[in-house]
Amino acid sequence: MGKTLERRRSKHTSSQGFMEKSIRLRDKEEAYALFGERDRHLKMIRGHFDVKVFARDNNLRIAGGEQGVLDAYVALLALIEKVRKYGQIRTQDVESALLRLDSNDGDSNPEIAPLGLQGAKPMTPGQEAYIEAIKSCNVTFGVGPAGTGKTFLATSMAVAALIHGNVSKLVLVRPAVEAGEKLGFLPGDYQAKVNPYLRPIFDALGAMLPMQQIQRYIERDVIEVAPLAFMRGRTLDRAFILLDEAQNTTPKQMLMFLTRL
Repeated sequence: MGKTLERRRSKHTSSQGFMEKSIRLRDKEEAYALFGERDRHLKMIRGHFDVKVFARDNNLRIAGGEQGVLDAYVALLALIEKVRKYGQIRTQDVESALLRLDSNDGDSNPEIAPLGLQGAKPMTPGQEAYIEAIKSCNVTFGVGPAGTGKTFLATSMAVAALIHGNVSKLVLVRPAVEAGEKLGFLPGDYQAKVNPYLRPIFDALGAMLPMQQIQRYIERDVIEVAPLAFMRGRTLDRAFILLDEAQNTTPKQMLMFLTRL
């Protein structure tokens, strides 16, 4: 048993970089259900991933080695989803969540971004091929009828790449075709002008990450959601860039976008 625990810990502490992540809970009742009696569930997570988990009011802070923090973050979000669905969790639920993480080896996991409050996974052979293309190619074009999951799956892959440290920034862009990308005449500030055109991307993000986490990422410029016109003159390193509704771009806009990559 001791050797098994040591192997698990070495897996979760293989990355030496220090990391912190935060999760905000809805209320004290949700926190109590998640933590368990006398914080039993938190103690299990701390020991399993060899991380520190601090709880204050409705906030959770996870600190430690990078891989351990990421894995603990994934496990906690999965448990929060279960709490919100059933109102409580048992010790067996926590053990099952930890075992699922230990049995997954990354790419074999059918979930693309199992880290949000709603995971995503391919449902058709076409979606599976789409996901494999995104994994293996620097540039991927997704073509298909409306409602086939192109934006949702691509956003899920982007979030997974960010959470697992493969990229340092997400840039999600969409042409504001209804306004001809001339947004100055529209009422309101910048955010009010562009929000209607970017709402589908925000909806996809909201299915995978808590809204508070999305807001913090946006404030820190880790996630950037903007109209295509705002890509001009940009230089981006270690970024996952997603262009939604690309069929509505002009040849000049597409050339401008591709030269940013």
